[in-house]
Formats: sequence, structure tokens, C-alpha cells
Amino acid sequence: MQAEAVEKETYADLTKALQNPLNVLSLDLSLQGITTLPPEIGQLLN
Repeated sequence: MQAEAVEKETYADLTKALQNPLNVLSLDLSLQGITTLPPEIGQLLN
């Protein structure tokens, strides 16, 4: 049996990225207007 490959993608929404942390290739928050990184970002592995 082979494990099913998960395709990683770029997210622009931190909430959605946190719901799928293993699928996150990159996180682009440039359009969110934030000035500091939220602590939840530490939950993402890469």
C-alpha cells in the first residue's frame, strides 16, 4: 500500500492554513494588512 500524496499549496488565509497544516507550501499574508505575526503561525511546520 502506498500513502496518498498530499499536494501542498499556497494559502492566503491563516485560518484555512491552520485547518490544513500538512498541506501548506507557503503562506502569503501580504494582503491581510497585519503588522505583526500572530502566535498561531507557530503551529505551521514549514
